Amino acid sequence: MVLRPEQHERFRRHGLVHLEAFLPGDDVAPACAVTRRVFDEAPTDGSPQPVVPPKAKLRAASESAPVRGLFTAALMDVIVELAGGRSVRPMGSRAQFLVTMPNAEEWTVPPTIWHVDLPRLPSNCLVGIQVFTFLSDVVPKGGGTLVVAGSHRLLNNGSRVRSKNIKKRLRRLPYFQDLMSKQSVDRERFLTEPGTAQDPDAGDVPLRVVELCGQPGDVYLTDMRLLHTLAPNATDEPRVMLTHRFVIEEFADALWDE
Repeated sequence: MVLRPEQHERFRRHGLVHLEAFLPGDDVAPACAVTRRVFDEAPTDGSPQPVVPPKAKLRAASESAPVRGLFTAALMDVIVELAGGRSVRPMGSRAQFLVTMPNAEEWTVPPTIWHVDLPRLPSNCLVGIQVFTFLSDVVPKGGGTLVVAGSHRLLNNGSRVRSKNIKKRLRRLPYFQDLMSKQSVDRERFLTEPGTAQDPDAGDVPLRVVELCGQPGDVYLTDMRLLHTLAPNATDEPRVMLTHRFVIEEFADALWDE
């Protein structure tokens, strides 16, 4: 077993686990260097502000050997372990960069663009795992992806729920009504004040918004049933993360049948 029992429990209860300095430095350094080169070579048009590199350059970097090398055998072992030993299949042929340039003077938990990427299946269980890792330091308020820890435990009622309908159903619950309301104030409280939602099958489910922050070498693994969204970047540096999604093989065909 790669993970400790308490990490498995954290993943089960909250839908995510943070593995600090998990990737070897000898693998991380070349991947960061490839990434920095893409940003350093991006045309600036004379502006002092950093700009998003061309998509073709980012794609080429994501397909480079150093970046592909971040998905080590040890990391894949953890993914399979969290999947209960079942085979997993990558969604797509490569990992994807997540880039958010500096775009806000003030930071807040946004009320919009909350979503999930996969439907709920009648199996009522984990169907996919998403990996996030860092190719630059991502500090609080620096654009890191936001997830609602615990939300994966809701709406697992033995029926299929299309991904676009999950948000609609969650929004009927008071916690999510507040989270997704443009009228709600003091929105940073969602990061510090725990909430709950009542589910007929799971009972009272603790909820909290978590900001995915970290350093190169850190890894987050998340249950793909988690509600999540983009976040503003109120720092002076780009948010540069890498993500890859893996679905459990036995559920793969059913997931695509939306």
